[in-house]
Amino acid sequence: MSLSHIGAWLVALVWFAWASAIDTQLTLGGETSYWVPSLGIALLVAWAVRMEVGTLWALACLAALAKVSFSVEPPVAILAGNLAVVMLVRFGRRSFDLSRPLARSLVAGMVAGGWLFWTWLVLNARHGEGVHPSWEVLMQAATSTGLLTLFLGGVFAKLPGARVLLARRSLR
Repeated sequence: MSLSHIGAWLVALVWFAWASAIDTQLTLGGETSYWVPSLGIALLVAWAVRMEVGTLWALACLAALAKVSFSVEPPVAILAGNLAVVMLVRFGRRSFDLSRPLARSLVAGMVAGGWLFWTWLVLNARHGEGVHPSWEVLMQAATSTGLLTLFLGGVFAKLPGARVLLARRSLR
């Protein structure tokens, strides 16, 4: 691995950390917080559909590390959620062209709704309580994140450091 690849992975960590910090601040409360899109999920999906399959596990671990820094959720649950996203993308890439904007936004929407449901399951397992998310809430999160990925997914692929990561053989 060259020095430019190491630098690109560190820059990616910074992008994921910023996305996680912004997500945390925007969803601190209020009734409209479910309409706020998840920047971390949009960034993860936008990069995962374009990356080489062998580097997706490293990307999931990097995204989890950044999210753990700004979240109160258990680190194992965050890592499991990010690995599930990678498995979904790997499975989807076998059958569909996920690099297209509409497919990418549908995957991001599914992941956002699934992530919200996963968070509820973890809270319920830890504390035995929690408000079950309604279908309306899941659809709000999925729609807003899907639209963000639809309109800005191409921009996320052009962020500084992303070009090196999205090129072939970024871990060698």
